[in-house]
Amino acid sequence: EAVDALNMAIKHFPGWHVALANLGLAFQKSKQKDEALKYYQQAVQKSKGQPQVWCALGEVLESAGMIEEALEAYQQAAALAPRYDQGQLRLGMLLARKRLLDEAERHLQAALEQNATYADAAGVLGAIAARKGRIEDARLFYEQAKAIRPDNVPATASRGLAAIEAFEAGIKVNHHELTVAYEELPSIAECMYNAGLVFARANNLSMARSSFQTAVDEDPQWAEPRVWLGMISALENDPLESRRHLEEARQIDPQNAMVSESIGLSCLVLGLNSEAEKNF
Repeated sequence: EAVDALNMAIKHFPGWHVALANLGLAFQKSKQKDEALKYYQQAVQKSKGQPQVWCALGEVLESAGMIEEALEAYQQAAALAPRYDQGQLRLGMLLARKRLLDEAERHLQAALEQNATYADAAGVLGAIAARKGRIEDARLFYEQAKAIRPDNVPATASRGLAAIEAFEAGIKVNHHELTVAYEELPSIAECMYNAGLVFARANNLSMARSSFQTAVDEDPQWAEPRVWLGMISALENDPLESRRHLEEARQIDPQNAMVSESIGLSCLVLGLNSEAEKNF
């Protein structure tokens, strides 16, 4: 009946884009894709400023496997009406199918901002966030999708939450097995001190300094890392900083002759001859 009435309207008003668009909708609802496609295309040819019709045209094209043509139609809808949530949703979902994740994320977020009931958009946003390594963001989107549609959670969200749960559980098990596998381990200070030695040997003074400083922070009563900090400062022509580190080392280990010699060298270059002689 709708088709008959709309055809009568077009008979009286040839090329009327509203009637053409509704004919497309009638045929789309009755699963006649070819007829729907024909009338939607005629409608946008008569009047291009119809974002809803562009979006509907995109749906028919996408269902017919004409992906690039569907993409263009959705882009037209989004360009005409940036706040049209369906246009943003359809465009974002198709971009996600094409693995254009940055663009998909932008349009799906816009859709969700306009309409918070799009569970599928939240699920796909979660999948995109997970793909980019943003696990906490992914979890939030998955939970949002689940809350929107608890009786029919989108597959992306249910699979995503299960994957995160499996990942965290598996990692915790592995972490436990690794930590109990070794009865005696070096302290963090010892590890960082050894790392500093490796960096120093490789002449990477910046990383060496960072490693020795961490060793000092972990074990303030250990003189050796402070000695190395003093050496690195001296190599970088900073005798004042060098002397500070070495004096701290001497307070911890006053019998260390190497420390006294190095302090003497720092005093010598600073012109403090009597102090240098005393240390020597």
